[in-house]
Amino acid sequence: KTYGDFRDPDWCGSGTGTGGGLVRLDVSGRISLAGPITAIGGYDSNSSASGGGISIRCGTIFSTTAGKIQANAAPKNDWSKAGGGGGRVAISITAQDATFDDYTGVIEVVGSANNGKKRKGGNGTIYLRRPGEGLEDGTLIIDVKKDDPSAGAGICAKTGNITVGNVILRNKGKLNVRKGLTVSVKGDVTNDGTGQILGELGDADNEPGGIALVDEERVSHLTGPLDFVKLSCTLP
Repeated sequence: KTYGDFRDPDWCGSGTGTGGGLVRLDVSGRISLAGPITAIGGYDSNSSASGGGISIRCGTIFSTTAGKIQANAAPKNDWSKAGGGGGRVAISITAQDATFDDYTGVIEVVGSANNGKKRKGGNGTIYLRRPGEGLEDGTLIIDVKKDDPSAGAGICAKTGNITVGNVILRNKGKLNVRKGLTVSVKGDVTNDGTGQILGELGDADNEPGGIALVDEERVSHLTGPLDFVKLSCTLP
C-alpha cells in the first residue's frame, strides 16, 4: 500500500516484509547527489513490502547521472500475496531562479512486479515544486520507468480530493481516480503517449472519478492522447 501525503511524505511503508523508511531533508543551500537516497521496501517469505517516503526541501539540487532518489516497493513479488505499492517522493526547491535542470539522476517510486498469482503493487507518486510554488501548485508526476508497469498511482478515499499545479504521465504511468473524487489541476495535463488517466465509474451515490481544470486566470493545455470518464472546466 502507498501511504502518506504525496505533497509532503510523512509515512514509512509497510508489509510483512520490512516497509521502506522515511527520509526528510531540509537544507537551506544546495544538495549535490552522486549516489542513492533510498526508502525501498523489503520482502520476506510471505510478500513484498511497500516503498517509504522521501521529502526534500532545499535551495537547489544537483546530481550526476549516478544520483538516485528511490522509494520503490520490494523489487520482486514471488509469493502468493499482492505486491507492495511504490512510495512517495516530494522535492521542493526554494532558491530564487532555481530549476530542476541540474538534477540528471533517477527518481523512482515503482510498485512490486507481479508473480502471475496476485496483482502487482501500485505505482507511487513524484511531486516537484519550484521556487514560489505553494503546496497545491506543484507538478504531480506518474512515471513507472519499467518495462512491466505497475497498477498505477491511486487517488483513493484516504487521499481525498486533491489540487495540483500540473499533471505529467510518462513511461506507462497511470493515474487512477476513484469514484466520487476529483483531481483539480490549475495548469496543464501532459501525457507522453504511454500514460493513462483512469476514472472509476460512478454509481448511485458517487460521481465518476475525474479531472477538473480550475484556474480561471490561465489557459490549461491538454497534451497527448487523453481519455476522460469525467472532465470539467472552470471558464475564465
